[in-house]
Amino acid sequence: MNLVIIGYGGMGGYHAHCLAEYNKTNPAYPLRAVGVYDIDPARGKAAEEAGLRAYASAEEVWADKSVGAVLIATPNDFHLPYVKAAAAAGKNIISEKPISLTSAMANEMYDAAEKAGVLFEVHQNRRWD
Repeated sequence: MNLVIIGYGGMGGYHAHCLAEYNKTNPAYPLRAVGVYDIDPARGKAAEEAGLRAYASAEEVWADKSVGAVLIATPNDFHLPYVKAAAAAGKNIISEKPISLTSAMANEMYDAAEKAGVLFEVHQNRRWD
């Protein structure tokens, strides 16, 4: 499945590396990072240098029919709008933890994914352990 990483400040590079390592040991269930959306143009350039597509906007990600999933690695207060937009676009979603600032916001995310019929998963990043 093609995955786009939505991350700020270089988070996408780390996730793309982890996916490449995952795919080495799980060839039957590949997840392929195909692109990154980051508000920092330098991160987009770094993504392109790594062989990934640099999306100019989140809307460009939502419109790309080849993208089956997104990994949202943004500050927590950005998760809700990205999850709702990704769900509305039919993208499966992985969100870094904590997923929201309140339980009401989390419920909005789960409801949006359920209504759209997409998977919504929360990921606990443990890279500093």
